[in-house]
Amino acid sequence: MSTGPLRIPLVTMKRIFILFLIATFPMANFAQSETSYYFDQNVGIAYVDFAFPGVSLLGGVRKVYPTTTTVNGAARAVIFESEIGLALPTGVTGKVGIGHLNEMTGNSTSVGVRIFPLHAYVQQAFGTRRCEREVSPRTKRRLEKRGRDRSHLRCSDWYFTMEVGGGGEWSFDSVALFSVGHRMFFN
Repeated sequence: MSTGPLRIPLVTMKRIFILFLIATFPMANFAQSETSYYFDQNVGIAYVDFAFPGVSLLGGVRKVYPTTTTVNGAARAVIFESEIGLALPTGVTGKVGIGHLNEMTGNSTSVGVRIFPLHAYVQQAFGTRRCEREVSPRTKRRLEKRGRDRSHLRCSDWYFTMEVGGGGEWSFDSVALFSVGHRMFFN
């Protein structure tokens, strides 16, 4: 473990950014998908040799690919997510993942890789119910004008993430990371 602050060379940051772009490229190749953009904020605790707090503000994109799969009568869809943003103490962070979305509840489970600091993760998200209340006539007219209905009002979700890192420079000396966050979706 290093004794001073970790300094990441510009060349390394460029490589991380290129890896992120390569990982998100498959999102452009799938047809028949629905795209949602989101703003994500989260807080977490990393375990280095002790517990160390962190926060991040990210922007992301989620592609939803409908399938004919159902579990307990609920339609499931495949999701692909990627996000990038600012973080403390690392400066930047980004991650990509794939998973399943329960279209009835908005809940999702995904696995993926945080590109920097390098970690593998499992994430469980819970869709909020605030968009399921009665829609006002004004909102209903706006949706109809765009050819949509209330099912397109996926407002936000809360999520919990457990991650495992290598403990070296690429994972910012972290061997584990636990976080909770909130995403606000918009189109």
